[in-house]
Amino acid sequence: MIETLFSYRDVPTVSGTILVVDILRASSVIVTALQHGACFVKTVRTIKEAKNLKKEGYIICGERNTKKIKGFDKGNSPFEFFDVENKKIVITTSNGTKTVEKARKYSSKILVGAFLNLDSIFDYIKDDENIVIWCAGNNGEISYEDTLFAGALVKKLYEYGRKDLSDSSLVSMDFWSGSRLDFKGKHAEKLIQAGFEKDVEFCKQNSIYNVIPRMVQEAFYGVKLC
Repeated sequence: MIETLFSYRDVPTVSGTILVVDILRASSVIVTALQHGACFVKTVRTIKEAKNLKKEGYIICGERNTKKIKGFDKGNSPFEFFDVENKKIVITTSNGTKTVEKARKYSSKILVGAFLNLDSIFDYIKDDENIVIWCAGNNGEISYEDTLFAGALVKKLYEYGRKDLSDSSLVSMDFWSGSRLDFKGKHAEKLIQAGFEKDVEFCKQNSIYNVIPRMVQEAFYGVKLC
C-alpha cells in the first residue's frame, strides 16, 4: 500500500517505509546538507535540545516562524548548507522535525524526500511493500508544496506499476497531474514575504541531488545512488 498523510497530526494505517516530506524547508535542507558532505543530520523538537548539543561539537540550526533562532549557527535555508562537509548537524524546525519525531514511533525505516532528490527516492523505495509519504504540513494543516511532491512521487510509482494506492495517494496524484511545479501555498507566500524567495525557487529544483537521507539510530545519514 502507498499511503499519503497530509500533516504531522495524521497517523499511518500501514506499517513500512516512512518518507518524511517538508519541502519548505526542512527536508530540502537535510537533503542539501547530506549532499554536501555533512557527517549526519540529527533532528530534535526543541530549541533546548539543539542548544545542549553545541558542546558536543554540533552545528546547531533551525527556525521558528521562518526566522533563524537567536544564538544558532544557521537557520533553515538550504543556501546555508553548502559548507558543511564533515560537520555534525542538529536541526529543529516548526513542522518537519515534529514529523520525524512522530514517524519514529511507527517505523524503523525513515527517509527524507524533497523535489531535490525525487528521482533517487523513487528508485530507492519503488519496490517496498508499504510506503507512507508523510507530509509535515503547515501548522497541522495541509501544505500545498508537500502535497504537490507527494503527488509527483505517487505518479512515478503508479507509472512504474504500483496500483495499491490509498485514496489520499490518489488525491495527491490527481492534484499533481492537474498542476505544475509551482509553489503558491500559504507557507511559500510567507517565506517570500520574509525575504526567502530564493529558497522557494531553490526547493523547486527537480532531482538535482542523488542522496537519500536515511535514519540510523537517531540521525539521518546519506545513502547515495550511483
